[in-house]
Amino acid sequence: MSHLRHDSFALLFCSICLLGSLHRASSQLIVVDPPTISSLTASQPDSGVSGDSIFANGDKIIIQFDKDTDRGGFTSSTIPKASVLALFTFSVPLGADYEGVWQSASKFVITILDWPGSDRSGPPEVGEPSGLIVTCRTDGGRAIRVASPALSVACTSSSPKMLGDFGPTVVSCVSLTARGNPAGLGDSIYGNGVALIAKFNRETNLAGSSGVGSVMKMDRIAPFLSTSSSLGRNYTAKFTDRLTLEINVVDATGGFAEVEIFTLRFIADQRFGVRNFPAACAPLSGTSPPLSGNFGPSNVYILVSPPSPKPSQPLLIFHPSFHLFHVPPPSVPIERFPGSRCSLQIQTTLT
Repeated sequence: MSHLRHDSFALLFCSICLLGSLHRASSQLIVVDPPTISSLTASQPDSGVSGDSIFANGDKIIIQFDKDTDRGGFTSSTIPKASVLALFTFSVPLGADYEGVWQSASKFVITILDWPGSDRSGPPEVGEPSGLIVTCRTDGGRAIRVASPALSVACTSSSPKMLGDFGPTVVSCVSLTARGNPAGLGDSIYGNGVALIAKFNRETNLAGSSGVGSVMKMDRIAPFLSTSSSLGRNYTAKFTDRLTLEINVVDATGGFAEVEIFTLRFIADQRFGVRNFPAACAPLSGTSPPLSGNFGPSNVYILVSPPSPKPSQPLLIFHPSFHLFHVPPPSVPIERFPGSRCSLQIQTTLT
């Protein structure tokens, strides 16, 4: 009987010791949220050669995590395409061959080795709306978790759309033209219904809009475009094709775009900036040429009486809105009136 009591006491003692050990071990474990991809960035080759502004061999894609990871269990410095695909999936293929390297426990860099190879479904783009997205895999035989000694479940995060660029901007605005109200009101002044037409030197990414003809409101225009003077209370913009941006004035109250003075100013916004197509270069930053053209046919006339005035005789200007005023003698060239918004028409009256 005493022997049984001794065994029971020994078993109880061992159980207490084991529970204590488990308690001490569990108190040292730190369970945290899994890593997530905080950014995805396009980068030019680091060999000292300037990027060519298209997705090509030597370009890099940088995957940045929000915390240190276990590097997916890899210890070698550079891993081949097959191993990269064990860790990540891509919204579009990256080409026939590429490799990756953990530059730190939180940064993974992919270098393109053979683009496009036999795969013609790309290329990956930058910015809205079609920027590349990378997602961490858990079904590829590998998984990315938080760095030890902490514990976490596997990362299943998807990245934001890729930003950055694969080279300097190659897009420029080559002309800006005024267009009158297409409703045919014939008022020949800046006002509701007029438009400004910007032309680019090459096909663009439509400033990240959803497609040709998609109408952008002022809050959507603001990230990539400003103006040298106010266009009024309300205006919209749309790309009528990949080379042409049309700005339509809805409410011109308080606004004015003066011919030969007014310009557009493009902003290098990473998400919505104007880039080449497919989107790869840095977003456009710069100013358009001054506004040219006119907002309608002339309704200003030069009245001359008699038909061949003396050089010293002043001319009279008549405008339908009851303006009547003198101008210099005809020996002084008259090409365009300051602040003009319509084309100049000369009419001679006989008396």
